[in-house]
Amino acid sequence: MPSLSRAKIASRLPAFVRCGLLAGCICACAGGAFGQTVVTAKDAAGRPVSSVLPKGVMAAQWRRGDRVVAEYTRDENEVVGVIVQFESPPLSRVSGTGKANARAALAAEHDRFRADVAALEAGGAAKTGGARAPARTAFRFEYFTALDGVALTTRRWLVERIRRLPYVRQVHPDVAVRATDAPSNALIGAD
Repeated sequence: MPSLSRAKIASRLPAFVRCGLLAGCICACAGGAFGQTVVTAKDAAGRPVSSVLPKGVMAAQWRRGDRVVAEYTRDENEVVGVIVQFESPPLSRVSGTGKANARAALAAEHDRFRADVAALEAGGAAKTGGARAPARTAFRFEYFTALDGVALTTRRWLVERIRRLPYVRQVHPDVAVRATDAPSNALIGAD
């Protein structure tokens, strides 16, 4: 393996690391066969503090010198809501007499997805030695017209596996979105 000079290594690092804004990172993962992980950090007075992460939890801490710049914790067993968009075009993009056939094809794709999610659920928790909680996926809505997809709630660890299915285009977080019309309301005096 060829050796790299310090300058070459530094040029490959992101700018925020080269500038020294991020001096170090302490990461700990707990999951699978690893069991629980003990994370040691320092409190404001500089004394070491230990905490135990439950199985399936990842923690990261970015430090600059002795100061903590940012912290992040991610629980793989957290229940999240997502919208899964498939590769097939929705019914709104199908024209003519082929809508009935297209609807049947989309329904079959949704049935295939349900079967694949059930298979992923069955195999996912068993392979990790109990670090993952059962997914217990709940399908909330099916979309055929504006987009081809489904809305569901499941565990975070299963979402990563769903993303890798070959017919899945994207996985979006299912969050509330509100439209505001404040600029035009002020313009027309509808305040």
